[in-house]
Amino acid sequence: MNRFRTALVTLALLAASAAPALAETLVIEGGTVHSMTAAPFVGRVVINNGVIVAVGADAGVPPDATRINAAGLHVYPGLCDAMCTLGLIEVDAVSATNDQAEMGMYNPHLDAATAIHPASDLIPVTRANGITHALVSPRATREGVITGQSALVNLDG
Repeated sequence: MNRFRTALVTLALLAASAAPALAETLVIEGGTVHSMTAAPFVGRVVINNGVIVAVGADAGVPPDATRINAAGLHVYPGLCDAMCTLGLIEVDAVSATNDQAEMGMYNPHLDAATAIHPASDLIPVTRANGITHALVSPRATREGVITGQSALVNLDG
């Protein structure tokens, strides 16, 4: 149940940060914040017009902000790269480092989690650009129908 609530808070944060049409300010407060630059702490994440503007234990709360109580939950401020091939391709021109697809139309047995290269040079670059999670998915060749199983990867190492 705790994982479910954590997922809901994460989805709320992602939805807020991915929807620039929202012309409001949201504050997620009271949860354990896992930022990419510091140890976990209890604090706030402030989102204004779909952009994360502040993260901190004492981040200021604008008076018109909608508050979301995340006490006892975990908050991961950042973005999720959905349906990517991160870790499946290191150098596109070198076939030995390309594990993104297999031949054939039906490949339900392919599992991206077993093919991800955890020491890929692309992972720290992706993390530095604010991506905290990635849904890594195999790709289909031109005639492919079923590509395989995706893997949700936490890029925090």
